[in-house]
Amino acid sequence: MGGVSKEPTHYSSGLVSEWDLNLPALPVAESSAVLIAHTITRGAFLSNDKSGVYTELSVKVEGVLKSNNDLVTKGSTIDINRLGGVVRYHTGEESFFLIVGQNMPIVGKRYLFFLKAIKDSQDFEIITGYELGPSGVKALDSPGQFAQYNGSDEATFLNSVRSAIAEQNQNR
Repeated sequence: MGGVSKEPTHYSSGLVSEWDLNLPALPVAESSAVLIAHTITRGAFLSNDKSGVYTELSVKVEGVLKSNNDLVTKGSTIDINRLGGVVRYHTGEESFFLIVGQNMPIVGKRYLFFLKAIKDSQDFEIITGYELGPSGVKALDSPGQFAQYNGSDEATFLNSVRSAIAEQNQNR
């Protein structure tokens, strides 16, 4: 993971990664689950070796468009993770660590998430997502391929996602 210093840095830092390289705007094939959910809580945690930080979000599932996991059902609450987060030091200072281009979901908002199952866990990691709001769809992440859906109305966007899932199922 890397990136977290043992002492306060007085600044935030971003890890440059090619996580988005060749990732389509709708990463259906890369996803173990595609779901609509409301974010309930969010908290940052250090990795076991204290060299990295990740943020865990608890989400309430509103709808499941795709899932390889029987525990992910409408109405269930699951935990999803994203690398990065705020580290609070013994001095009270805080630093924010992130993967460049990846943004954090906001508690209380509604999203369509593309998720990857975490091995030997019931949790998922966020591949990417889209905020679903009254002013339309907004990409969670900033790489260019996701921006094509910004401002789309929710129904049109969800139809695109359902079509991509159906197409992937046909090509299996």
